[in-house]
Amino acid sequence: MLETTRLWLVPLSLQLIEARLRESASFAIEIDDNFTVLVEPPWPGDAIVFFEGLADRMRRNEEVEASFAMVEKSTFRMVGMLGCVDLPNDEGV
Repeated sequence: MLETTRLWLVPLSLQLIEARLRESASFAIEIDDNFTVLVEPPWPGDAIVFFEGLADRMRRNEEVEASFAMVEKSTFRMVGMLGCVDLPNDEGV
């Protein structure tokens, strides 16, 4: 998990993707045994069309690197998603 002043950047997990595909209403999900996050219907927006393919890759044990869900620290709400070409390092992404 990466952290900024305002956000936690949580790697997309099969558990999170499958939960969103199953549930169109708001739901809460535990992240890394650390905290519970509220996932509301707008998330992940148009990116939902990629979730079935991502889930299939993860089920085949193919890595899906550099894709993160953004969690707002002050509200514990899922507020966005981002992907990077490569994994972040000391210089950024």
